[in-house]
Amino acid sequence: LAQPESFDHGALQAVAKLQEQMRGLIAEFKSRAERHYRAEVPVVIKDFLRQLEHEGVRAHLPETLPGARVLPSDLVYVLDELVQNALRHIEGRRPHVIIAARHAIDEIHIDVRDNGCGMPEHLWEQIFRAGFTTKKNAPGGFGLYHARQRLEKYGAKIFVAESKTGEGTTMRVCLPAAAEQRSS
Repeated sequence: LAQPESFDHGALQAVAKLQEQMRGLIAEFKSRAERHYRAEVPVVIKDFLRQLEHEGVRAHLPETLPGARVLPSDLVYVLDELVQNALRHIEGRRPHVIIAARHAIDEIHIDVRDNGCGMPEHLWEQIFRAGFTTKKNAPGGFGLYHARQRLEKYGAKIFVAESKTGEGTTMRVCLPAAAEQRSS
């Protein structure tokens, strides 16, 4: 242990200065990351629907919604996977898929609800396993697995919120809400 009289106050001040610089760098990194990993959910959903051009897929969106902490391209990938799965499992009826979003405390919830064939509850978690597929004699089974992987890196979740055999399924995505952007 150092004796009090031999304690180097200059070294302590240098460490304190470095610590303050590190705090500033961390704050700057968080600010940049927040700007980079931010999606305006209604804009992303509307753009996705414009590109999809499918009359059976619609959105119900609130007028205002905070941004979500996710890359827009990752959100589009997840939406596309959910919508394509929904359309593929609507058998013998006119497709009706609704994408709805809402703010829930510190998250943005996106529901993709369809009028498809539904699924029994014992499959609700299995559908996210790599290689799981309902396609007969066809490769696949990685879409929902990859969707979950993409979302988990942001601390987001994806799961079956509700499903009734013969009536349809609601898939839910829960994204962390982004901090409000401050003007510089």
